[in-house]
Amino acid sequence: MLKSSLVSIIVPVYNVEEYLPKCIESLIGQSYENIEILLIDDGSKDNSGNICKEFALVDSRIKVYHKKNGGLSDARNYGLKHSQGEYISFVDSDDYVHADFIYQLYTSIKDSDLALCDFMSFTYMDEVKYDNDEIVINHIERDNYLRELVNLDKVKFVVAWNKLYRKSLWEEFSFVKDVLHEDEFAIHHIINKSNRIAINNRKLYFYRQRENSITSNKKNEKSFEDKLKAYYDRYIFYKSQSMPHEARTMLNHILYRCAMRTVKKDNSVWKIMGNVNNIFQATKLGFSVRILLLLKIWSYPLYQKIIALKP
Repeated sequence: MLKSSLVSIIVPVYNVEEYLPKCIESLIGQSYENIEILLIDDGSKDNSGNICKEFALVDSRIKVYHKKNGGLSDARNYGLKHSQGEYISFVDSDDYVHADFIYQLYTSIKDSDLALCDFMSFTYMDEVKYDNDEIVINHIERDNYLRELVNLDKVKFVVAWNKLYRKSLWEEFSFVKDVLHEDEFAIHHIINKSNRIAINNRKLYFYRQRENSITSNKKNEKSFEDKLKAYYDRYIFYKSQSMPHEARTMLNHILYRCAMRTVKKDNSVWKIMGNVNNIFQATKLGFSVRILLLLKIWSYPLYQKIIALKP
């Protein structure tokens, strides 16, 4: 088996006793063996902490850390601080990975700074069928990757968990704490520190879709507002990098969401972005959306009456 650079796999753990064993078993069974598995118990109230301890007794590569609950970002940052590997990967504790997940990403990365693979979503009832497609490795340069991030449906480019990173990318950078959609805040900054990215076409990561997930609930206000803040962060980033087309595309995404009832008049992003100049610069907005945005500025009570009529 290939055994070279140490890879640190960081797994934040919080109240996932039902799913955690399958996740850890998939990591123990990696064909690339030179790994350390950092299980960060983020103040779990169920049996997750004990499950971590039990697995650590049977595999010396597992390191268990127990900490006060601070959220996913805080747990990942804690793992980064304690990692010893030259490479970093993140795996969420309710998901699991293919036996060749690390091997294929490691052999893909070569002279790149980051490698990613595709993923497969599944629910509790789904039967996961492994992808046996021929392996194809493509490469993309930093600026082209950054341009892809304006396409909000390209999930595999944004999420933190289907990737292998050179640890140096995370020096002097950490996940934003106390937010949902933390990956949306991070990815453009990490890619900007990269020169070249390898893309493996295989579906090597298995993402569990849970009905009670906060981030998957589109009606959750904090989820909606934090994603809007992440889009604003990316908009500011593009402006700072002199990428006007991408900045304008993010402006369209932001204002489209600002027209929705979920974004209140005192929303921090709306207070910055909600002006006539921006509305007319966002050329991809439809006529009705522009009217709603202008009413939100000039006649908020009338905006509320109109938006209340929408299903």
